[in-house]
Amino acid sequence: MSQREVQRWPGFAEWLLALAAMALIAAEVQTRQDIVRVQSSTAYYFDTSWVPHLHLAATVLDVLVFLLVGLWIVTPWRGRVRAVLGAVCVVAIVLGWGELVYAVRAQDGAVYRLLDLPFRPINNLGVIGAQVFGTYLILRSPTRRLKGWRWFLVAAMLSIGLWVFQNVLWRIVSA
Repeated sequence: MSQREVQRWPGFAEWLLALAAMALIAAEVQTRQDIVRVQSSTAYYFDTSWVPHLHLAATVLDVLVFLLVGLWIVTPWRGRVRAVLGAVCVVAIVLGWGELVYAVRAQDGAVYRLLDLPFRPINNLGVIGAQVFGTYLILRSPTRRLKGWRWFLVAAMLSIGLWVFQNVLWRIVSA
């Protein structure tokens, strides 16, 4: 297989991303069930006009990830599918962090407090979803040219660095 040729079956990173997308969809369903509690902070938060639209968009992106990994198997345009999958991951990261920033700002003067930030009730579990999508992008980055343990160590260090960066960013945003 040449370097430019894309493998026939999705790799470990794609299968892991599809599995994580299913878990994020399940978390979104759980968040939606919390809305029925009339006096909960989640219910008040979801009364904000833009929140349901962001969560719907995030769920559509999660379903799209799952479908793209399935499409990878049957389509001859695997390179394009990989590119679209990467773009979907970038959009999902921006969507999650965008809602997180707005949620922090929306609490000023609100009658509720979101105690589970930066995770819930943000779409794709907030920072966790951003970490999932970011780690996929790291696994598909040029570090893949390294072999064996060197690749694993570089990918692990970049993923840990991403987690630390997001926590620092969260401290700045929530201050």
